[in-house]
Amino acid sequence: MKYSTLSSDTLISLSPLPLLKLVTDACTNAPSALWVSLASTLTLRINSPPSALTQKRDKSPQEVTQHEAEERERWEVVGDASTRLLGAVGGLISQGGVGEASLISLHNRVGG
Repeated sequence: MKYSTLSSDTLISLSPLPLLKLVTDACTNAPSALWVSLASTLTLRINSPPSALTQKRDKSPQEVTQHEAEERERWEVVGDASTRLLGAVGGLISQGGVGEASLISLHNRVGG
């Protein structure tokens, strides 16, 4: 999936970290391929490369430290979401709530 920029203000155009937390909560409460697919899209947005216009070449030590802290927080959120999503989907599979066609569709959407 290519990185894309949304021009209008929509729910998906907001910051992906809080949305990923919200989607993870929703998937934990009511697991579905839709929530997992949306989580996958948000994770790709979190990992999108920065614009060349916003990327500063020379950073002060404070800016480097701040950037590293932001990156660490970002990946802690992604790691927590991944663990929770796997638990939710694993619970669905163990209960027999997902058919083979749904699993194949989910696998293809998440990037397998």
